[in-house]
Amino acid sequence: FQTLPHVPVSIDVTTDKIIAGSIRKVSYFTKKGEFINEVRAKTLALKIKPCGDGFLGWSQAKSKGVIYNTICLYDAKLEKKQELFRMPDSFQGKGRGYKILHSVFAYHYLDGKVFIPGKDDASIDILGKDLKKIHTITLDQEKKKVDAAFKKKMITELKTNPETKNIFPMLQPIQFPDTFPVISDFFVDDFNGGIIYVKSWKREKGTNEFFTYDLNGKFLKRVLIPIKNETDLSAYPTTVKNGTLYQLVENDKEEWEFHASKISK
Repeated sequence: FQTLPHVPVSIDVTTDKIIAGSIRKVSYFTKKGEFINEVRAKTLALKIKPCGDGFLGWSQAKSKGVIYNTICLYDAKLEKKQELFRMPDSFQGKGRGYKILHSVFAYHYLDGKVFIPGKDDASIDILGKDLKKIHTITLDQEKKKVDAAFKKKMITELKTNPETKNIFPMLQPIQFPDTFPVISDFFVDDFNGGIIYVKSWKREKGTNEFFTYDLNGKFLKRVLIPIKNETDLSAYPTTVKNGTLYQLVENDKEEWEFHASKISK
């Protein structure tokens, strides 16, 4: 599998097969790990997720000198069919700086609906089977200011992190927004008829604030869920399934631990 340092192989086990997505390729295996076949894409396709008869995936586009990360719909042969969302990449090239704390970039599919970021950092759009917007979830929450202490900590992280320390000079100048985005991440779970878990940037004593909605965007409740963060910017690999939040967490011995936190009703 070909990958990027910050983009691991994506794995989906929601069907009767194991579907592994790597750079420009989807590989199919049985649930016993036996290879079935693979499909190669002609264009960039990362973090592939099954979507009906095709896939959702992350690609890139360039327009008027600006590089964009895009969420696209692909068919079963990984042919790009439609772009659903785009946002400027954090890094536009040497000398143009590196932006910290961009809006959420996530996408999910469940029960014939597609869930993608909205027009701003506080919203999520729900698309129907025709890929037309049927509802928007908006978190009405006061934004937290980005202070000098956080900026200093992030610059230290970039200087020392194995993935960025060697290219730190190329990332200059480091750019921060005045406030944190409202939404940090979101997940979609088929538990209890379908629940959308929207993660904010608010953390309280080892937990993170989530707002839950049904698949039509109706607000359900606010919950605090135990979660482990790898850095101040991101959590360890996380997903939600059957009302439980799962994580892979690296401990002090550089061993990976499997964590599961049941989400209270």
